[in-house]
Amino acid sequence: MAALLSVKGESMQPTLFDGDLVLVDRNRFTVQSGKIYAFVDGDDGARVKRLRLFGNAGLVIQSDNHSSEFEDEERSGQDMQSVLDNIIGEVLWSGHTWD
Repeated sequence: MAALLSVKGESMQPTLFDGDLVLVDRNRFTVQSGKIYAFVDGDDGARVKRLRLFGNAGLVIQSDNHSSEFEDEERSGQDMQSVLDNIIGEVLWSGHTWD
């Protein structure tokens, strides 16, 4: 129950880089705050982000790149539940190609 996904974009740098492969454990879909998950987010498709839970009240989707271009996204209510219902799995490994 694993999947390999390719990372696109710079939002998760310095942890993950554009083109990196990530190994996603599809058996780990219950969110533990602060870990990185792959999930399907509506029209945005599959995303790889750090998720932080605040009890049952809210969810923050975070990029590891802290530039102003990648701000935290807060979700609550049905928007939060939609993310939680569409978790692909937890990212357990990443591979980076050195040029």
